[in-house]
Amino acid sequence: MPPGVVRSGLMAFPITPSATLRIVSAAALIAASGLPLAAAEGAATPGLSPTPAAATAAPATALSSTNLQSQILELAGTVQVAPAGSTEWVAARLSQPLKPGDHVRTGIDSRATLLLSDRSILRLNQSTLVEIQPPTQSISRKRFRLRAGKLFFLNREKPSDVEFETPLATGAIRGTEFLLEVDAADGTTKLALLDGEVDLRANGQVTRVEGGEQALLKPGGSVAKSPVLQAVNLIQWVLYYPGVLNLEDLHLTPAERAAWKDSFDAYEAGDLPGALRSLPPGAAAGSEGAHAYLASLRLAVGQVEEANTLLAGLPVGSPGANALRELVAAVKTQTPPPEASPGTASEWLARSYRLQSASRLEESLTAARQAVRLAPGFGFAWVRVAELEFGFEHLGKSREALLEGRRLSPRNAHAVALEGFTLLANHHTTEARLRFEEARRMDGAFAMAWVGQALCLEREGATSQARQLLEVAAALEPQRGILRSYLGKAWSQLREDALADREFGLAKQLDPADPTAWLYSALAHQQTHRLNTAVRDLEESIEKNENRSLFRSRLLLDRDRSIRSADLSTIYEAVGLRDASVRTSSRSVQEDYSSFSGHLFLSQSFQAGSIPNPFDLRLETPRQSELLVANLLAPPGGGNLSLLLSQQDHLQYFDPRSIGASSFTEYRSTGDFSESATLFGQVQGLSYAVDGQYSLLNDRRPNNDLRSLSASTQVKQELTPSDSLYLQAGYSRNDGGDLGRYYDPASANTLLRFKEAQEPNVSLGFHHEWAPGSHTLLYATRIQDRLTLTGPDPNALFLHQAAGTITSAAHDPFFSLTLHSEYTLHSIELQQIWESEHHTLVAGGRYQQGSAETEAEMTRGLQGVVSSDSTSPDLERLNGYAFYTWHPVESLHLTAGLSYDDLTFPRNVDLPPISTAQDHASRLSPKLGLTLRPWKDGYLRAAFSRSLGGLYFDDSVRLEPTQIAGFVTSYRSLIPESSAGLLAGADFETWGVGFDQKFPHGTYAGISAELLKSDGQRSAGAYTNSTFLAIPDSATQTWQSLDYEERSLTAYVSQLLGEEWATGARYHLSKASLEGRFLSIPAGAAGLASLNQDEQAVLGELKLFLIWNHPSGFFAEWDSDWYRQSNRGYTPDRPGDSFWHHNLHLGYRLPHRRAEIRVGLLNLADQDYRMNPLNWMATDPAPRRTIYTSLRINF
Repeated sequence: MPPGVVRSGLMAFPITPSATLRIVSAAALIAASGLPLAAAEGAATPGLSPTPAAATAAPATALSSTNLQSQILELAGTVQVAPAGSTEWVAARLSQPLKPGDHVRTGIDSRATLLLSDRSILRLNQSTLVEIQPPTQSISRKRFRLRAGKLFFLNREKPSDVEFETPLATGAIRGTEFLLEVDAADGTTKLALLDGEVDLRANGQVTRVEGGEQALLKPGGSVAKSPVLQAVNLIQWVLYYPGVLNLEDLHLTPAERAAWKDSFDAYEAGDLPGALRSLPPGAAAGSEGAHAYLASLRLAVGQVEEANTLLAGLPVGSPGANALRELVAAVKTQTPPPEASPGTASEWLARSYRLQSASRLEESLTAARQAVRLAPGFGFAWVRVAELEFGFEHLGKSREALLEGRRLSPRNAHAVALEGFTLLANHHTTEARLRFEEARRMDGAFAMAWVGQALCLEREGATSQARQLLEVAAALEPQRGILRSYLGKAWSQLREDALADREFGLAKQLDPADPTAWLYSALAHQQTHRLNTAVRDLEESIEKNENRSLFRSRLLLDRDRSIRSADLSTIYEAVGLRDASVRTSSRSVQEDYSSFSGHLFLSQSFQAGSIPNPFDLRLETPRQSELLVANLLAPPGGGNLSLLLSQQDHLQYFDPRSIGASSFTEYRSTGDFSESATLFGQVQGLSYAVDGQYSLLNDRRPNNDLRSLSASTQVKQELTPSDSLYLQAGYSRNDGGDLGRYYDPASANTLLRFKEAQEPNVSLGFHHEWAPGSHTLLYATRIQDRLTLTGPDPNALFLHQAAGTITSAAHDPFFSLTLHSEYTLHSIELQQIWESEHHTLVAGGRYQQGSAETEAEMTRGLQGVVSSDSTSPDLERLNGYAFYTWHPVESLHLTAGLSYDDLTFPRNVDLPPISTAQDHASRLSPKLGLTLRPWKDGYLRAAFSRSLGGLYFDDSVRLEPTQIAGFVTSYRSLIPESSAGLLAGADFETWGVGFDQKFPHGTYAGISAELLKSDGQRSAGAYTNSTFLAIPDSATQTWQSLDYEERSLTAYVSQLLGEEWATGARYHLSKASLEGRFLSIPAGAAGLASLNQDEQAVLGELKLFLIWNHPSGFFAEWDSDWYRQSNRGYTPDRPGDSFWHHNLHLGYRLPHRRAEIRVGLLNLADQDYRMNPLNWMATDPAPRRTIYTSLRINF
């Protein structure tokens, strides 16, 4: 096959890639709130399926935005309502409407939550009396009056339309949440502002109270302000305390058991509010155990002070007292009492919570299991075990514990909510929503039931209502920073960016150690074009990742870090920090090999570093392999099934949409045009992407055009919670001229034409997850590639012989070629992934079989047909591999691998005259890698690898790992195709060492060195003369050896400047050497020296860039590239070149990246140049001044 044509890659990627942000689940929230993480991340518990009764239950109550009536959302204990104009108090009920003039009061050990008609939320403490007042006549503002007691207020929608009154003051609310307390005796008013502003009017004066301040107003006095020191102490009555007491541990008297039987029955069934309601009026405790029981019920409604008073009267060691004291310390994150060995099931269960608060998760699970061993009938303990097992993704054990917990305590809201999350993960959205509604009815103060229902509504497309439920959850437990993170995330999804920022800020204040708020604020900033801030927030999130050990195992912490690293890689790329992006995506794969997001972004990094020309395919193998692994590992809807465009340039916080689309269009003044589009979505457990692409590359020089058309469909179907099926089908067509890169454009073949079609390409993949960190991948594919090539073949060899001896050798420029080739490949690969806390093993095997049916006809001037050959040789490859990584500590990863390849391939079907023979190669290839973090944000990496190449794209159809320690170890080819064409069965050897450092204040720097080698032999077609005349008329074959070596050194430094600018420099020095020898031609033959190659090219590339990204969406980029190349060993000589290449880009992005329009001017100085293609280049400079415009749309 003459230079300028090579079989194209697999379903070519887009001309310009775009970033894909991973789908963010509610997993962290669920885990942080005491429910398991895996439920919202796609893991599920087998055996927990919707019941027939659930399937026919009434739909869950939603908060309609059009409902203007106030109502009661939640109540516990004694809650009563007196209608307007009446003094008769009646028992309140859930969802009861409230009208202006209605009064609501709570009794002792009681509380309630009200939703006002403007979506304001009031959380009432015990002994509280509030009145829903009519709007004022002058201004239509919603009003309420607190006559006595305490309440918590939250509103993020129209808070300026709300006023409150107390006996001593009135307040105008402006974007706020606060605690308000009125003394029933004299009306003394206390106001503590967590966020926002309140104008407090009293005694004819107005005092503005701001977030972080509290105000005190006594009768006849003025307002006194002071800072809020410990907000958690002020709102401790809204903290949620689970049940931890086993009644058998309390040594209750027979009289107490008889008198309080209804309460005890409700408690053992898991119904804490019901247990409190069922206490006899005026119940008084006699035994120490009964005192502890009353204290636990008061904790259930947040009455910590009263509970502590009861506990204070109990001696150390009394039944249940130690357990409750330890629980209070755990919930309030206080310093625990001196640690003593638990002796009862109650104490072991409380110890489980305390150990979790200290990030000792394994010990926490052990403690919960010990509680179950001591008390097998203790329902709260079984549910606790189920939660923790689910947090570790021990799905079978979690299922068993949950079923037992549900049997023993059927009215336990935690257990019902956990079952709801399980159903939601299995895509049983309707049944899950009913479970969450059931949990809400059991315990309306349980915030996670509201969160679960919000997730269901989001899946059903009711985003606004989902946000309202999350706001209720935040009001129920306002001290939980992670609930604020998810509320902020919901506001961002609704494009209320200011409100989102407020919630993220509160989340960071409430729980500075939690990385969730930093993660979500980073993703929100990325969508609103505050990229530098996004980088800093996401880096902070990664820095705080270890803090999640409170509810995450080591394996899951590594997964979290991997996902965050993948996100950071994307934002680095967006802000212009390309080197940092590539390094970070590589670390993401290393941190958690079974996480799809790292593989996906690594694939996109390889794509971003590739020349948009199907002729140069060095990185096709790692790019394609990483994408295949990502698509197989991804949960339905979680990956980027599209082969062309990013599915999401905007965040989706809960679940993917049922349908979405993306498109990219670009036009250049040279006449180049490209259009790519994808339609994607998810329906229940099925995700899909339908791609289409058309591109036209016009002549950069004579006969350099290319037309491409491709289409494909990818489908991912979840079969069970642990099994998924992946299907891909598509085709592509290309036709064009000479696509090779030439030092002298005039030497290109102006008459060479080709047509290529891949149809149909069909692939089938299967993924089974045996357990967390244990995955089996199966991938099978069939690819058929048809190529037709016509035109002159000026490189045909003529070996002149005399008396049977070759006397001279030269290229004969008078030959023309007609070649038809059909290459069919069948490939199947099985891979197993095992991961544990300190070990990762990836092992597998691949079998490939194919054929290359080829017909080649060579004609020469008046001679006519000189040779006409046909052959159908086979390709067969047997491969096995194992890669083991040991990371004894977080800062060190050591990798060792070994692969074996046995390859049988056609000897020559590319360089006519072709051969019918086959060749064989086998190789045992070792791999070694090291990644060391010697200090903070410093990474030392080194790698060595050997591997065996393939024929065409067969080695790109693989799951086998392609990179170690951030260095690529497998390539489709190393020798630039423009210099030597393809070399089948080449041996590759790679060495690499590098160091990267992130400095404070946004500075990134690194240096790396690589040595790449490729060597092998190939058979090339040639002609000899059969008579004494120097006329090539007889076909033959001659052997050629090719040895390629590339040494490179790369150094970079980048800097973020303020909030909007980024700049940097990168220098790459590459020395490429190619030695080619025709082994079958006698050393004394004339012309042999001109055929043999001893070529060398040294290329230095300096890249400078300056990027501006404004929060409004406008952006500008300037980059200047300096190239300097020197060449040796060419006849005629190839003088070096030195030149600058300047480019300017301007554009605008819509909020949330719904669209981007960009215009640019490439090669501003219209600089002509000549570059030797022996140096592989990651970018191809525009050969003349070029204007381009592009439009990207996401919807």
